[in-house]
Amino acid sequence: MLHGDVSYHALTNLTRLARRRQRALHWLEQALAGPRLQQCAELALEVAVETGDPIGRVLAEQLREHRVPVLAARLLERCDREDARFSVPLTEVAVVAAEIRIDERRTQPPPLPPCRRAELARWMANLCGRLCRLGRDADALEVARGAVELAEVVVREDPRYAPDLALALNNQGSTYWRPVPGAWGASTRPSRRVERRSKALDAAREAVDRLRPLVEERPAVAFDLVLALRRHGRVHMAFGQPPAALRCFAEAIEVCAHWVEKSRPPLLGPVPLQLDAHLVELGELPGASEAREKLCELRTHVENSES
Repeated sequence: MLHGDVSYHALTNLTRLARRRQRALHWLEQALAGPRLQQCAELALEVAVETGDPIGRVLAEQLREHRVPVLAARLLERCDREDARFSVPLTEVAVVAAEIRIDERRTQPPPLPPCRRAELARWMANLCGRLCRLGRDADALEVARGAVELAEVVVREDPRYAPDLALALNNQGSTYWRPVPGAWGASTRPSRRVERRSKALDAAREAVDRLRPLVEERPAVAFDLVLALRRHGRVHMAFGQPPAALRCFAEAIEVCAHWVEKSRPPLLGPVPLQLDAHLVELGELPGASEAREKLCELRTHVENSES
């Protein structure tokens, strides 16, 4: 049986060999089969981060077959870290782990308290984004709708969970603007495209409207509002509405500036760079250059605060 560093190196070598030899792929599957899954899964995940597939696909298959909720929760937590969140080899692992975790929560005896149901809606919303990255858009849309429905019920009981509803609405809006061949075929009818555009815009707008009133009393929600405004702007851009997109991005910059004054330290992550990229796409649209100047001032202020 493999242990410690030996396991890591062995799995790395098997992964590299499996890219060239089918027999080595079988060895890799055997290394993660049965009781070895719980012993080596987290090492396999680290190998996937460093080395890539096929170990990510093999790990996902073994996790789907054995369905160990505790292990799934640990792997999902690792997949959510910054260095792994958008790792292609880990996307399928994260999807399988999230599905196991969601199924386990759904089978818990009722009534679930609002905090547990809000957490479930958040897990479903995050799963939606990962399904999209795998090209499973029809599945993503179904999960997104379920997340919104669940979050709406929770918010009616306790308005404090409005950010979870906003997250679900954001992801649902993103899914609506993507093509869904599995649902309607490659050439979507014009009437269907208009319907999807309307739903995407409505979901993005509602996410923003839900979050705006909460910012003053809960400053931390400002970050969620900025993300919702950015998403709303991207939906407008996807449907050829640059002026409306600019209004969303400009408001996002204003919210960032207001939040930076209250946040110590001002944690904005990649948001300023993302907004700048969107403004560059808007080119010479009136007001875009002014928005970029404000964003540049904000970034300079943040950099000075962090130094």
